[in-house]
Amino acid sequence: VPASIGFLGFIAYVDVAEEPKIEIVKLTNGQDANDPDSADVPVIAPGDTVTWTYIVTNTGDVPFAVGDVTVTDDQTAANGVIPVFDPASDTGNDGILSPGEVWEYTAELPAENLSTTTSNVTIVPGCDPDQSGNPRDTYKNIGTVVAGTETDFDPSHYCNPPEPGIDIEKLTNGNQADGANDNDVPEIAPNDTVTWTYIVTNTGEVPFALLDVIVSDNQ
Repeated sequence: VPASIGFLGFIAYVDVAEEPKIEIVKLTNGQDANDPDSADVPVIAPGDTVTWTYIVTNTGDVPFAVGDVTVTDDQTAANGVIPVFDPASDTGNDGILSPGEVWEYTAELPAENLSTTTSNVTIVPGCDPDQSGNPRDTYKNIGTVVAGTETDFDPSHYCNPPEPGIDIEKLTNGNQADGANDNDVPEIAPNDTVTWTYIVTNTGEVPFALLDVIVSDNQ
C-alpha cells in the first residue's frame, strides 16, 4: 500500500508491504480444549452430539474471498467430520473475509465410544487434569484453515465419562481352582483349615469408597 510523505514541495512514496494472516480456533462443545489434560476438555457420553466450531479470523491486512478460504478437519476421511461455513457469520454477506472479520464453520457427529471404537480416529491419553496418573482415552482432532498462502491449525479434544469396573478372584488355600476338575483344586483333610482369599480389583476408571464395596460368599 503506497503511503505519501510530503517535504520541501516534493512527494515521496514509501511502499508498505501487505501482510496476509489467518487464525483458526477450534472448539469442542464450546470448549477450546487444546491440551488433552486441560480442565476444559468436555466429557461426552457415547452417542451424544459433538459440535465442533471452527472460528476463523483474518488477523492480517489482506481480504480473502470466500473461495480462497478452506477449513478442514484431520478426521474427515475417518468419520466424516466436515466443517460447514455459516453464512450468518459473514459481515455484510459479501463473501469477503475482511481484515479483522471473523467467520464460523461447524460440524456435528455422535460421540465415539472411545473404549470400543474401531474407527480410524486419533485417541491419546488425557482427561487427567490433576495428573493423578489415571488418564483416559481421549479423542483428538485438528482443524486447519488455508487462506491464500496462509495456513493455521488448532487441536481440540473430548473424552467419555469414566467407566466403573470391578473384578473378583477367589482362592482356596492359595489356589484359584475355578473348575471342579482343575489340577490346582486343593485336597484338604477334614478339620484342616481352609483359607479363602478374595482378591478384588478396581478395573475401571471410577474409585469406590470402602463402604461401597461388599464381598460375600454363597455359603
